Amino acid sequence: MNLAYCDYIAFLARTALRDKDEEKLLQHVSSVFYALDDNGAFSSTTKTILVTDRNGKHYKITVEEI
Repeated sequence: MNLAYCDYIAFLARTALRDKDEEKLLQHVSSVFYALDDNGAFSSTTKTILVTDRNGKHYKITVEEI
């Protein structure tokens, strides 16, 4: 079984969004959200980041193993 690197990819994406926004176009970059079931147990390798731009528009970035 090969490892999936969704956590690592999501971490790099979030870090780049926060650190490389030199134009200051982003108002907020969320933490990485993990796919958990109703009991808080691991559900899948999917990771999600929510972003808000300075105009208040919202975006969802998803890292998903395919």
